[in-house]
Amino acid sequence: MKKIFLPFILINILAVSKVFACGYSITDEELRVFIMDPFFADGNKALSDFRYTSRFLHDADAELPDENIEEWFHYFNGTFSKKELADFIYHSSLEDFLSIGNGEIPDSSILCSNSLADEVISGKLTGFFEYMSLAKKVESICSSEKDIWRRNGYGKNREGLIEESRKKTLESEDVMLRQRYAYQTILLNRYMITEASNKNAISLYETVFNEIPDGQESIIKYWALFHTAVCKYREGNKEESQLDFTHVFFNCDAKKRASYLQFNREKLDDLLSKKTLSSKQRQEVLVARQMKNPGRALPALKELGEMDINSTYLRTLLVREVNKIEEWLLTPIYTDKITDGMYYRHQREGESYWSWRNEVKRDSIMSSDYRYLERLIAFMELRLNEGKVKDRAFWELMVAHCYFIYGSPDMCSIYLNRARNRKTGETLSVQLRITGILNALLNTPDFDAKFEQYLYKELSWLHSNTDIFDVNEGCWHPDCTMHSGFNILLAIFHAYHKKGMNDKAALILTGGTYGLNKVEDEGDRHRRWGVFARYWQHQDPFLYLDEHGSIEETINYLNILEKKRKSPLEKLLTQYQRYPKERFYDLIGTKYLRKQDLKNALKWYEEVPKEFWKSDDFYYNDYLTNNPFRTFRKGMEPSYFVNNFKYKEIPWDEEGAARLNGDIFRDKSIFIQELIHLKKRYQNSVGNVKAKYAYQLGNAYYALSFEGRHWHTIAYVKVSYPREYNKGYAPWTKHAKYINKNYHDNSTAAYYFQEAYKYCELSDYKPMILERGGYILLCTDFEKYNNRKKNYFVDEMFRHFPEEGSILSCPGWVE
Repeated sequence: MKKIFLPFILINILAVSKVFACGYSITDEELRVFIMDPFFADGNKALSDFRYTSRFLHDADAELPDENIEEWFHYFNGTFSKKELADFIYHSSLEDFLSIGNGEIPDSSILCSNSLADEVISGKLTGFFEYMSLAKKVESICSSEKDIWRRNGYGKNREGLIEESRKKTLESEDVMLRQRYAYQTILLNRYMITEASNKNAISLYETVFNEIPDGQESIIKYWALFHTAVCKYREGNKEESQLDFTHVFFNCDAKKRASYLQFNREKLDDLLSKKTLSSKQRQEVLVARQMKNPGRALPALKELGEMDINSTYLRTLLVREVNKIEEWLLTPIYTDKITDGMYYRHQREGESYWSWRNEVKRDSIMSSDYRYLERLIAFMELRLNEGKVKDRAFWELMVAHCYFIYGSPDMCSIYLNRARNRKTGETLSVQLRITGILNALLNTPDFDAKFEQYLYKELSWLHSNTDIFDVNEGCWHPDCTMHSGFNILLAIFHAYHKKGMNDKAALILTGGTYGLNKVEDEGDRHRRWGVFARYWQHQDPFLYLDEHGSIEETINYLNILEKKRKSPLEKLLTQYQRYPKERFYDLIGTKYLRKQDLKNALKWYEEVPKEFWKSDDFYYNDYLTNNPFRTFRKGMEPSYFVNNFKYKEIPWDEEGAARLNGDIFRDKSIFIQELIHLKKRYQNSVGNVKAKYAYQLGNAYYALSFEGRHWHTIAYVKVSYPREYNKGYAPWTKHAKYINKNYHDNSTAAYYFQEAYKYCELSDYKPMILERGGYILLCTDFEKYNNRKKNYFVDEMFRHFPEEGSILSCPGWVE
């Protein structure tokens, strides 16, 4: 393996921002990043449901051929269609069979025009019908009882049905029907849950299926083996049952999920410690054990490689291992979060939950994961160099993708080119192209117009491939966590963000959010703005630009949305999105307000139609109901004011309250106009009048940040729980942090309260001003709770008004 330098990689890890979580969580699978798609790499559809996942299993079932119907189709030499067979076997009822037994088929029956049913009525398929009649009785037992182990109804006659089925098993000369009768008997015995029924099931399986000639086994053999293995487990033969479950798993698609759920890691480990397994058995048990392993599997990969380097099992585990590494390295890099799957892996290594989750420990763990990735790459390169690997394109793709994760674009390109020059199947070529896109993100120095043309071509191809993107109602749907499409967009978004091209990063984010403003009805309103979108750093471009975009970048992004002649890439990424442009006018105005550029803030606020501030399109309109020129709303003063001090209404407070004339301040432009005029009055005044205006300005700037949060000078998502989720609030994403430190520290508010205290000529109200300023600083900057010397207002209060110290009861206050 070519030498790679780990420190270079670590330097390039981007942590966009810290996580502030409170009461809102996302599932691991919403968070987990994977871009190596097992189906495209491995091509094994049967195992695509059992990929590495942060959940126990994916919810969706793999689309697999119906082995049972296939077998019946060949049994009848293709005489009956597969649909006719499925209707007869699966969709008919016991009543249909009773009618057929009487020589008639009702017009209402699904079998009224079924040629197989016609043949049965004609008496040509007596043996088949006798078996199916018994099978329907068994099916009725299992479907009619809420608890299929309960012995009532059909259950009262279960012993008789078991005996009938067992007798048919032993008498039948038709090898196909003999196996199926045995299956029904074993199934019924399993649900009896007695020691005798367990032994009967095991004995019948050995009697029937061990005697079937090679080449004549039915798929039902593995169905029967699954139920027999359950009986063996009950009887204490746990290791043998695990061996049977693995055998079923690798030979029967229909029972894969059920067998997987029965795998027991400890018992599989016990099996692997024995020397009695055949080579094939050991491979199957080893793979079954690794499919339950959330941690590193390189020792198992090496052992499988020694047994059979070209094993399909080894292919599956290699892809699985790459998916693990993607979670361990790409997830924290792209999302700045970790999954529980990452935690459990290290819990076994003695790491405590919280120590591992802190930033220092996470970086240490990631360094270890990079070193492990080096060892995995070395293993694959060694095997390739030995010359025994047949499907070299697959192995070269694996190495190339690992080099992409490692951050080595040159080595990734070498192996990608080698794989491309070989003959590859259609599925593998898809993953090769995807990995090529990812490597281009590392290998391209300038994301210029030429690169955007390349990106448009590749994204157009991705968008047209429904195996990568699940296109639903014209949207790139985020629920396709079975596919890697949205993770590809996440990688592209991250690459633009890392280059500081925040407007273009927001554009990529636009292409990855679902259903923005596609409101079918009021009940769908909560789907807007990507509240349920695939979890990225932020839940929509608005919030991303709020935190990371400069004013110029935000304006440029808005111009892209509004311009008629978009570039092909811009058109592709915005084709399904309909953003209310007023939201961005508001955002740009707020960004100017954060810089205290009131003139430009007013310019952008005036672009917003008056009705927008009260509409549901402005998700924060509830926060425009308070008077920003008062520190506290009337009747909402902190309790310690009332309990510990005879609260006085400063006349200036009353004057501020009088300003709240109906909904006057629900229009942000009116408030900014008033703030501009108030600053002019303050600058042109002296003495007590100057103090009055300074006090009102202090109140206003305090309301802009901590108490009222009307104007989002801290951050747009830094809000308490949304009052109505269906109004589209984005709850507690990683964006929920303070953006503007000035407003977080209430620096401007504190300045004006100091000015008010300095110029105040009303001695009775001086302590009230100090109390107000002291409360603001102490209760918004927790580091100063236990150090009053850092607080100008506290010092002044104790220096000049010690008798008023009893009111200073803010938590942590030092008297």
